Amino acid sequence: MWLWLFAPFLIRNVIAANFDPTEFFKTRCEPKCVFEASNLNSTTIDKFPKNCATVCTDLAIDDKCDLTEEQLTATLQNMKHLVGSLIVISVKYTSELDFLIVLNNKMLEVGMTSLNTINCSSIAIDNNKEMTKLNMPNLKYMYPSEVNKTEIKVRIDGLSKKFCVTTQEMYNLMGVPNINLDSLEGMHCEPPVPLTNGKVCNSSYTLIYPTEILDECTQYFGSLVINPANEKDVSKLKSVEAIFGPLFIEKTNLTSIDFLTNLKFISTLGYDTAAVQVINNPFLSNFSFPSLKASLKIKTNSHNGVNDGVIFINNSYTLSEDPSFCNFFWAFLGVDGWLYPEFDGKSCDWDFRIDSSEIRPTASEEICEEHGFGDDDDLRSVNFSV
Repeated sequence: MWLWLFAPFLIRNVIAANFDPTEFFKTRCEPKCVFEASNLNSTTIDKFPKNCATVCTDLAIDDKCDLTEEQLTATLQNMKHLVGSLIVISVKYTSELDFLIVLNNKMLEVGMTSLNTINCSSIAIDNNKEMTKLNMPNLKYMYPSEVNKTEIKVRIDGLSKKFCVTTQEMYNLMGVPNINLDSLEGMHCEPPVPLTNGKVCNSSYTLIYPTEILDECTQYFGSLVINPANEKDVSKLKSVEAIFGPLFIEKTNLTSIDFLTNLKFISTLGYDTAAVQVINNPFLSNFSFPSLKASLKIKTNSHNGVNDGVIFINNSYTLSEDPSFCNFFWAFLGVDGWLYPEFDGKSCDWDFRIDSSEIRPTASEEICEEHGFGDDDDLRSVNFSV
């Protein structure tokens, strides 16, 4: 569901006809940190600001680049912020410390381990058939470079069948509030990345076995399955911030889902199932996810035809009939190309909404209209003869 990044290195800014990059760069970087040449090669490498953490440039690395991987690594190793655009296309390297990435048949990873911020309009990593990982553990911030843009479109697909995203990289991506993750194909890398502050707990990949609910888990790697065998322990889940697998609650006696108070993200990358499934809980009449906000991304493989989304089936009558429950999730998932949340077969986009043009007036409303009375008229002293 959201679930949902790379082809040969490709990140470009869409520039208006009257846009002056020179003036724009002056407002973002010190003069010594502006790289005016667009192509990076043996002729221009000495002019690149190697000691700047933030570099302003429209950078291109292509098949005409005559630098070695070692030279590129040494040149770009201190750059943490790139303001402008970056294109890496049809290069001969097997790894890369750059960003626009497309049609690089030998590239195995992106490898920008120090990069933590990008200012651009779109990111694409596509059709790098041998790429198995990103290796971008510190990329946490993405900002649109255009004044009128509010989001950054990111697309990562067409990579190796073994391509995976680490839990750290996925957590960082889901934390970007203005990201539009158009496509992401792959799976979560194993094992999960250990946390400096917090605890990762492992769970089963399948939905068959109940999860062993432990104390003080910050993240669960695998499906979080709650059923009669472990529902007595759900109070321990208050510390959970992320689930790298689906949330599955079935056949419990729970009356409310009020124990995931710190849950921010769910990523079902690599799973062929809905991200949230709540099924056959007859007493369940309420839920609360107070840490979910507009930046929430519930992610699944959004373009592979699986049933991704939020599904509630055969719980209490209240959940099925009150549209506010369905609309709660719809506020996060209501984007083009995503499946709508479903509550007992009803989807928020249609079944919970009433077309006012199809509402017929009642008999009393027809009588009032016939006699010329409106909503503001006092009819207490009016006598009708039939």
